[in-house]
Amino acid sequence: MATIVVHGTMTVFGAASAKWWWNSWQEGGFLNALTAGLTAAGGVNDVWRVGGRRVSDTPKLKAHWSLLTGMANQLSEKDGHFLWSGADSFSDRRAGGHLLARYLNKIVEIAPQEAIRIVAHSHGCNVVKEASADASLDRRVLFQRVVFLACPHFAGKNDRGFVLHHRLAPARFRKILNLYSMGDTVQTKIAQGVAGPFGANPNDFVPAVAHRIEQDGIARHLYEDCAIRTLDQGTAAHTAMHGMRVGYLTGRWLAGENLQQILHRAGSTSLPVPRGDFG
Repeated sequence: MATIVVHGTMTVFGAASAKWWWNSWQEGGFLNALTAGLTAAGGVNDVWRVGGRRVSDTPKLKAHWSLLTGMANQLSEKDGHFLWSGADSFSDRRAGGHLLARYLNKIVEIAPQEAIRIVAHSHGCNVVKEASADASLDRRVLFQRVVFLACPHFAGKNDRGFVLHHRLAPARFRKILNLYSMGDTVQTKIAQGVAGPFGANPNDFVPAVAHRIEQDGIARHLYEDCAIRTLDQGTAAHTAMHGMRVGYLTGRWLAGENLQQILHRAGSTSLPVPRGDFG
C-alpha cells in the first residue's frame, strides 16, 4: 500500500510551509493521528511510503520531481512528497492534477503492485479528480480507497444545461469517503465566491456552484457521505477537517473499518471535533 496526502488551496502562505499534510508526525498532528488510526484498525503504516520506503528516501521521486513546471516557482514535490501550487483557480487545479498523475505514474513504476490510497483536503480533492481523468495517467493506477475532506464539488448551469467541473474518472476508484462539516463556510460559499466562471472558451463560461456532495450521477455510487460535527464554525471548521480527530477516523476507514462503527466508537475517536483541533 501507498497512502498519499494531497493538500488544498494555500493562498496566504506557500503550500510547502503547511506541514499538516507532509510533516505533522508529532502528537496532535494530522499524520500522527492518521497512522494511529491505520495501525489501530489492523492496517500498516504506509503513509507517504512507496514499496515500504519513505518517499523522502526514494531517490526516483525526489530527483524526478524537484523541478520547475513552467508555472513560476511551482515545485511538484517537497522532499519527495507531492506538492502542487495551491493557487485558487480552475487552471491551477487542472495543472496540479496533471502533476499528480505524473507523480502517481512514478509510484507504479517504482512499485507496480502497490495499491494506492489517497487522502485529500479541500481543493486537493479536485486535484485528485483531475489526476484521475488526466490523459497521461498510467493505466495501472487505481485508487483503492480515497477520503475527501471538505471538498468543494463544483457544478453549474448555463443555457446548454448542467455542467460539472473537475469531473473524475469513475473507473479509477473503488470507494470514496466524503467527509464535511455543515458549519464549514469555505467549502461552499467562500469556494464559489472566489471561483469565478469556468469554461473552455468565452462562450462556454458557467458560474461555479460549490456543493458538499458530488453532483455527478455517474460517480455517485462510489461515494459514502458523512457530515462531521465540528464545534468550530466558519473557516475554522474547514481547517478542523484536517485535524487529529478526523485524521484518526480517516485512518481506521482506510484500513477497512465500517464508518458507522468508527463514528459510534467511545473514547478518543468520539465526535464532535473539539475546538482548535486543526492538526
